[in-house]
Amino acid sequence: MKQIYWIAESNLFTLKNELARLNRRAAKIGAASITLVQLAGVKSQERRNEITNEVVSVERFLEHELSGETPKFAGWSLAAVIEHAEEGNILRKVPGCTVELPKYRQGLPVCEHCQLARRRNETFVVVHDDGTQKQVGRDCIKDFLGHTDPHAFARMSEILFSAGELCGGAEDSDFFGEGGSRAKEMLYVQTFLNYAACACRKLGYISGKREYESMGAVRSTKSTALCWMNPTPKMMLNKHYFRPEDSDVARAAVAHEYVLDTLSAKQPEKLTDFEHNLLTAAKCEVVDYKSAGILAFIVEYYSREMEKAKIAADEVYFGEPKARVRNQPIVFIKSTGFDTQFGHTFIYSFSVPAVPGARLVWMTGTEIDMAPGAEVLATFTVKAHEEYNGHKQTKISRLVYEIAEAAAA
Repeated sequence: MKQIYWIAESNLFTLKNELARLNRRAAKIGAASITLVQLAGVKSQERRNEITNEVVSVERFLEHELSGETPKFAGWSLAAVIEHAEEGNILRKVPGCTVELPKYRQGLPVCEHCQLARRRNETFVVVHDDGTQKQVGRDCIKDFLGHTDPHAFARMSEILFSAGELCGGAEDSDFFGEGGSRAKEMLYVQTFLNYAACACRKLGYISGKREYESMGAVRSTKSTALCWMNPTPKMMLNKHYFRPEDSDVARAAVAHEYVLDTLSAKQPEKLTDFEHNLLTAAKCEVVDYKSAGILAFIVEYYSREMEKAKIAADEVYFGEPKARVRNQPIVFIKSTGFDTQFGHTFIYSFSVPAVPGARLVWMTGTEIDMAPGAEVLATFTVKAHEEYNGHKQTKISRLVYEIAEAAAA
């Protein structure tokens, strides 16, 4: 097992102590040590005050390679641990495992070696070099990976997972400061979805990958929802702190139900591992905090599916470039956005009921508080006709609007 991580320099001392603790556990069971080697890469990231936009500190991130010995014997190697939850199975893959494991997403904690169904909290998935996959219980693991002590094997597997999770978490400079207690807590799904819907409305959906690639300069929807969900008194006075409104709660409920209905209707073997995990997490009332990133995508998944449904087969452009359009009824679809050195840029998408297939896109630094599906009367300038990811879109500027109901009154 080899994996590259960009570790926040402020986390290195604590991370190395934690890895040393894991290596002491590994030594007790005769397992190989885990090594963390610093490579040549160095990245720096300015941290700015959210209000004044002044640089308050500079954080360095150092490239490291984590190495460990993945258990393997006679062509068989460990691929994943199956956690048998109440609403289905959660697959925890070994770092570096890329094979899909659809057959183990559901089912009892059986051992495909001894064929005995027992009460097990977890079982192991092993993969042969020829592609053969098997679900194996602790007591039978020695026949596949050469470990006579199944408990030692389970502890060694957990050490590998823990090392990867520690290094992944250490890429967030605040990880060791605030993440410790969450491992013992469970996340209440519906409340979190309400905050995720609020974060999507205010800032647009931001993936965990984008947060990672930005070295923490951009906060993901998951991180924002968790932050707003667990505020300090001081944070609640901050203008960047928001609580879900009725429209957010309704949006979260609709999205949650849509995921349950749509993905449950598909044949299980047609689901990807991500879709399976998304559906399994959606079925639960509470989940581990590690599943927060999956849950945060539920609202965005619904938005994307609805957007696909609204796009006509024959897409068209709207208006003529440089023309000023007045009092045009349009419908708000969704918002996304990104951060720059000058602040946050919002990207708003609209449809035009009178022109099926037309999509308007407005990029601006101005925040609008509008729920998806809201109808407005808008005046704007057609800026350009463009294509994005193979789809036609009309870019607009200088938009002013009023709610359609208010205008009618």
